[in-house]
Amino acid sequence: MATSAESNKSATSLLREWMRDRIQLLGEVKIRELGEEGYLFLAEDQDRLNQFVTERVYDMAAEIGRAVLLETRRIRRFYEAEAKTEEEKQARLGRWFQRMEHQPIRGNYMRLQAMTKQDLLVAAEEREKRATVELVTARWYRLLAAGMTEEQTVMDRWKPEQVANLYESAADSLLGNLNAIINGAQAAYENIMGTDETPEDDTDESA
Repeated sequence: MATSAESNKSATSLLREWMRDRIQLLGEVKIRELGEEGYLFLAEDQDRLNQFVTERVYDMAAEIGRAVLLETRRIRRFYEAEAKTEEEKQARLGRWFQRMEHQPIRGNYMRLQAMTKQDLLVAAEEREKRATVELVTARWYRLLAAGMTEEQTVMDRWKPEQVANLYESAADSLLGNLNAIINGAQAAYENIMGTDETPEDDTDESA
């Protein structure tokens, strides 16, 4: 049975705290096993499980909605593209080369078509650093909001150490997923291009 202190916490917060304690106890865990154990922890109390589903259902529904919307847009763009003449298609595709992109090292903007591999990687790092800060903050806000009622303020609901812990949790979870996406660029390239070969490099590596 939940204590009075626990009853004031969201099910999401309880699960997060339980997982944090579990990780500290074991030192190293597998994500899949931790998820399965987390489910069992929630299922021990039907009210807690119901509360968790209620708290997370918006995010789950929104994620499904985003996926359906993206798929619908892709299908619509496909049929719109099919309706154009070959000249119109080529002119439309050619605009990608004309995009002006910021290049940190050069300190200016340049067209995508003129960027080298190094230009692209440096520009990618700049965008990643800028986006990471915003995404971590956004994730943090959502974690804070998940445990609050409509009337509560952050100070009403959270202690300073909890706010700090939630920020760390947001950073850890997001950076882990982001690193997987960034580091998976080569695999994504091979999947899209249908090849397991790396691009040819004219640089003489034997020098």
